[in-house]
Amino acid sequence: MITYLKMLAVLLLPLSFIANYYIIRGCKKLSKASSYDVFIICFCNWMIVLYAVTEILSLFQALSYEALSICWFLISAIFVFAACILSSNEIVYDFKNVIYKAFKEKNHLFEKCIILLLFILMTVVAILIPPYNYDSMVYHCTRVAHWAQNQSIAYFSSHTPEAVASPFLAEYINLNIYVLMLKHDHFLNLLQIFSYAISGVYVRALTKKLGGSIIFMNVAMLLFYSMPIAFMEAFTTQVDVFSCLIFLMFLYFIIDYWNQPLDILRSSNYKIELLCVAILTGIGYITKPSVCVSMAVIYLGIFVQMILNKEKPSRIVSVIAFFAAVILVMVFPEFYRNIITFGSLSPESVGHRQLVETGHPFYIFLNFTKNFMMNLIHRLTANNSIYLENALYFIASVLRINADSTAISENGRAFDLDINNPMKPNCDTSVNPLIFYSFIISGIILCKAFRKKRKISSTISRYYRETLLSIIVLFIILRWENYVTRYEISYLAMMCPLIAIIIEQIIDKKVHRIIAIGIISFLAFSDLLLLFVNDTRYQCVVSSASIDVILAISSPSINLPSQASCLFPAPCILHLHQ
Repeated sequence: MITYLKMLAVLLLPLSFIANYYIIRGCKKLSKASSYDVFIICFCNWMIVLYAVTEILSLFQALSYEALSICWFLISAIFVFAACILSSNEIVYDFKNVIYKAFKEKNHLFEKCIILLLFILMTVVAILIPPYNYDSMVYHCTRVAHWAQNQSIAYFSSHTPEAVASPFLAEYINLNIYVLMLKHDHFLNLLQIFSYAISGVYVRALTKKLGGSIIFMNVAMLLFYSMPIAFMEAFTTQVDVFSCLIFLMFLYFIIDYWNQPLDILRSSNYKIELLCVAILTGIGYITKPSVCVSMAVIYLGIFVQMILNKEKPSRIVSVIAFFAAVILVMVFPEFYRNIITFGSLSPESVGHRQLVETGHPFYIFLNFTKNFMMNLIHRLTANNSIYLENALYFIASVLRINADSTAISENGRAFDLDINNPMKPNCDTSVNPLIFYSFIISGIILCKAFRKKRKISSTISRYYRETLLSIIVLFIILRWENYVTRYEISYLAMMCPLIAIIIEQIIDKKVHRIIAIGIISFLAFSDLLLLFVNDTRYQCVVSSASIDVILAISSPSINLPSQASCLFPAPCILHLHQ
């Protein structure tokens, strides 16, 4: 009984987050900010607090249950006290509005109940499913167990470099959860589940910001929730859905700066948004650097915009310096530890394997073609993957290059798409043809509208250009393997609002819009059904990757600075789900 009472300390994490949200709601400068804006500001503030708590306690080798519970109790107490002073009226209003009125009002009551039921079901399943997949067992969860044992996030000895030097922020959150749960792993999947749920909300919010009506906002959200790779990843301790949420929040704020002069920074609200954008960039890098490709494309667009607006060079330099300073503060701990340990900002064995290793234009083109073709697999035509494979090797023969070169294929893997079977989606190899085909068709529709010189919102056209450029750059630099769709989640999420908004604003005839919505909704719901049915098999998963975890811990071949031995009993590694 005492053990379970002590585990309730984990509730201090969401309590501090909620209290922080109401503190920001109570700030006079943000009185007119929407709940979406307040949530992003709250997220950035809370993440900095968690980041600081973890790093500071680590310096004293004090990442223990006692230290963390005291820290989060004090933080929660301060936040709750401040929230009650600043936002007592808002707390009472939200309690009545969300909990009472939401179900008292008959409008859409059935839909609300279904969504709530599904979310509760997914949460329960996520709690019941233990960490199981290869990456989770080899380094995502392993590093958390090491840190908890060492009571420090300092590097330790391991023959798996990813367990030491891969981006860490999501594991910082799970480390706090793991320690406060007395080293039980029941809640480690919840970070991805909550990120999945909130990401769909921000896809909907982005659609609204682009000018979409409520029907098409819901279509965009449905597209995201039916994305196989996002759904399957949500039940793991990997970080791709969490990084997707970070990117969507970044995108939601940075759109406000499109086609705007720097004079808008005289407003305190825009200054706060700008700070959050910089923080989210740093957070994105230390969570999953792949999202930074699209961020870089968007930043390039902002830079070109400032040049075209003929902004003063001094102001441009000051904005760039501000961003560089904030981002550097966020990434400094990782860079420092890597330099001390590996002599570089990032070890070659971590991250570099995912990038192409050639500048030859034919190889670059073929790598792009591989990544593009893999997204064309669908389940409406049986065995269509064989035609894509043959087409790829035909192109390679015409170009007289090796299609399976290690420069464009991880470990020289053959272009075999059988593992990416759309009828058997999983958390590593799921493909997402509905969103990808819809994006291609939407692009064709938009290009036709451009040719006809139709009046199209500059924000929508820019959103399309930067989405297209982002996915092209990613496909060029990302070395192909059967598991690359994990890196595409944020890019596919970026497509969802665009697909919905093009249907609404570019397709003229109402009948055609209804048909388009009907087809997309039917396919999305059928994908969701397949995903739910397929997900039941996770209930009895027994991961063979457990063996790799034991090997990773018991046979270190990289000697790194460590406060404690990296050896500890296998039961602590395999599973603490009881």
